[in-house]
Amino acid sequence: MTRLMFENLIDALRHHGRNRLELAEPTGVRIRTYAELRHDALALAAYLRGLGLIPGGRLGIRFDNDYEWIVLDLACIAVGAVSVPFHNDLRGFDLDEAFCRFRLHILFDATGIHVANADGTITSRPRPTVAELPGDDCVAAVWKPEDVFTIQFTSGTTGMPKAIALRAKSVTDFLDSIGDMFGLCADDKSIIFMPLSHFGQRSYVYAAILHGFDTVLVQPVDLVAGLRRHRPTLLVAVPLFFDGVYATFKSSGAAAVARFLGGAMRLMVTGSAPMRREVLDFFAAIGMPVYEGYGTTETGLIALNRPGRWRIGSVGQPFSHKEVMISPEGEVLVRGEYCWADRYLDAPESVSRAVFRADGFIHTGDAGRFDAEGFLFLTGRVSELLVFANGKKAHPFEIETCLRNQGAIVQACAFDRDNAVHAVVVASATSSIDDVADTIAAANRTLPDYAQVVAYVVTHKPFSVDNGLLTSSLKINRSRVIERFAPQFDAHALRGT
Repeated sequence: MTRLMFENLIDALRHHGRNRLELAEPTGVRIRTYAELRHDALALAAYLRGLGLIPGGRLGIRFDNDYEWIVLDLACIAVGAVSVPFHNDLRGFDLDEAFCRFRLHILFDATGIHVANADGTITSRPRPTVAELPGDDCVAAVWKPEDVFTIQFTSGTTGMPKAIALRAKSVTDFLDSIGDMFGLCADDKSIIFMPLSHFGQRSYVYAAILHGFDTVLVQPVDLVAGLRRHRPTLLVAVPLFFDGVYATFKSSGAAAVARFLGGAMRLMVTGSAPMRREVLDFFAAIGMPVYEGYGTTETGLIALNRPGRWRIGSVGQPFSHKEVMISPEGEVLVRGEYCWADRYLDAPESVSRAVFRADGFIHTGDAGRFDAEGFLFLTGRVSELLVFANGKKAHPFEIETCLRNQGAIVQACAFDRDNAVHAVVVASATSSIDDVADTIAAANRTLPDYAQVVAYVVTHKPFSVDNGLLTSSLKINRSRVIERFAPQFDAHALRGT
């Protein structure tokens, strides 16, 4: 196995200088070769050093995906600095708190550059454009395996979420793993549209540079047009995207789906939330399988389906460098040298101890099971297990999966209210209240009596990060959903059958 050490990124940009980054912008498609990207990254690295950034120093990033985001991230790597990418949708973000808690030296955001002074004050200035910077005479730093590479945040929608320090050796292991499992090569082209503040998205930019294939960066609203225009071969997307493709093309067949995806797609990966079985079955039947994977901020990627090792409904077999076991309580526990963290940063020790065990295993909070061939199946969140007065137990995840697999419901949130299952369901755009009622009834016929939905509220507005009903990692914000829809249950919930 060739170790694709990420400090080779700057050299790889030169070696693969003819490859390119394609950016969908309002004025058209902007093209930057990897040679030009290298020049810009080193020029910005020299500028950052002029601001006092040194190896091991911390630089915050908080703005939406664009070319400058990628340049800034690569400049951090060239300096040897630690990137601290904040999710841009974080509510209640406080500049002073960010500098203090995470010992930032510099923060780039949409308003400019903020620099910490020796006396503790913060000076702000406009962000220079890449074209304004001088030459690329900065020599790239050398990284050691134990060096902290980036700070990664857990899911959160309000306040500053918990954070972990991701080390260089874990980045190298991740890049090696995805390269080997997916057979990445020079003929590939990846398309990136989800926030680069999530390390998983950045990793596919790194992989493209190291393996010498092109990358496309588009805004989420431009994804459909970007697929047609840029014809990528690799796509990492959330289940909701594939739900939409299925809803549009379920009666059209493989050729229509292939055209929609650009005509060159060979590999599609999903995670963050479970995908409906009927959607997985559809893509498998047309010969374009979607490979589900599973990981957490604390552990990194745990398991992944891939060509030749794939089981629909599972999240794949665990990585060889991760030891995965199921606790007596049914929880997935993970241990390994390349896990992403062994504690939380700037959090009470009791908070870390609740997740990171003394024996090295990390609590995921997810319930799961293995089949006879070692494929991992997730069955819900341990903390969300519904326990009823009669002693019966049910996982909301399993109820929600049953609801979504019936057709008219695209998202669902099930919970215990008055010792019975209630649900908020998002109907598909073409489904009526009667369609939803039929779907609820069909789901209830397959569920045990204690897990059947007795009351529900219907909405046609999807759960999203923008409305606070999904976390930044696209998981249901269950407490927020319950809070938001409680008045409707009090006033006019529909009854299940």
